[in-house]
Amino acid sequence: MRVTDEEKKRAESVTQFPEILQQAGIRTIHKGRHMGRWHYNGFDEVTTLQPHSQFWKLYEKYFRGLRNRNKALGKILDGMYWYTKKVITALEGESPDDLAELLDTLRPDEQFYSTLHLMDTHMPYSANEDVAAEYLQRFDYDGIKMEKLIEQQGDGPWLLDQRANLIEDDNNTPTIEEVKAWYDASVTHADEKIGRLIKELKERGMYDDTLLIVLSDHGESLDEHGIFFDHHGLYDQTVQIPLVVKPPHREKFDPGTTVKTFTQITDVAPTVLDYMNVGAEAGNFDGATLRPLIEGDDDGWTEREAILVEEAHTQRRRALRTYEHKYIQSLEDDLECRYCNVVHGAEEELYDLAEDPEELKNIVDENLEAREELSEITEALVASYELREATDDQSDVTYEDEDIVADRLEALGYK
Repeated sequence: MRVTDEEKKRAESVTQFPEILQQAGIRTIHKGRHMGRWHYNGFDEVTTLQPHSQFWKLYEKYFRGLRNRNKALGKILDGMYWYTKKVITALEGESPDDLAELLDTLRPDEQFYSTLHLMDTHMPYSANEDVAAEYLQRFDYDGIKMEKLIEQQGDGPWLLDQRANLIEDDNNTPTIEEVKAWYDASVTHADEKIGRLIKELKERGMYDDTLLIVLSDHGESLDEHGIFFDHHGLYDQTVQIPLVVKPPHREKFDPGTTVKTFTQITDVAPTVLDYMNVGAEAGNFDGATLRPLIEGDDDGWTEREAILVEEAHTQRRRALRTYEHKYIQSLEDDLECRYCNVVHGAEEELYDLAEDPEELKNIVDENLEAREELSEITEALVASYELREATDDQSDVTYEDEDIVADRLEALGYK
């Protein structure tokens, strides 16, 4: 399913957060992994680093589509995938250093806004093998057998892609425990990069005056709810993310403080604008500045009793998260995940998070009163959001790579 002309016009008519900073005369920089096309609006400088670029071009052009169309051929191509990856990695050397790219760009005598997009914690969880081995010994990982998880899900196009990232051949299938240790080691590697950034900012005399925000755009499901090592689904493994803030002006906050309240990614933009003295009123945001929470101003923060989350890619579902419950409802009749080929949850789900933090026991049928109340709150929150329309003078929008993107999605099973 292609993005419609109306949706493209709507996206292009929205003023992006970096554009507001750019219009205020603040230098805007993006470094690291590539982003979606609309996310580049407003950046003065963009450097996207694609490790082992020649391999990925070859993979996109030949392997993925052919392998997904023929299971027998797929086994041969998966072997070629691993062999080709090893050869090209050896020829190209190590992946580019995205952090070094950023540090070489910063100048201490100017205001700047920069994003550093790290991909360490995405599949295939390429981490230091020694660290992963240490974690495997130190921590008590659990989960179902990898073979059982694969058997449950079958051989859909997306699953074949995911498995090609993890499994070199039938004789080298990792255990669930090993993959979870790889993931933890990848988190450690990302943490080390952030540590390097802090160290460099301090050495350059820039740390005290810098607002530093560390967050993720999603969590990761590591086989929970039958999700094959990815970040879809509306369970807390995916929707609960880290958020660490180091503001400028250290005298105004207590380092190491943990604030227990509902915050969302949409709060980041107004927070940055607030600290940059641009003013959150410069944009029409769904979120709110976090500055009162950061600086201990309880009167300046409006407590949220619940948050609304949605997904529309692998499944069309909506969830309400309160402090006590998670309520999830399907917005389409087909409950099967378009990635994993299984049903992750019922048409309606209700979980008592105090008694069942892993969201394993659906109690919706025996708690109809709570279900009705949470459903009404969900509808009210949905109604509070305003659909942004394209401006009347917005011309037709076309992109040079639309056919390429459509072919890639079709190779993954989308029509």
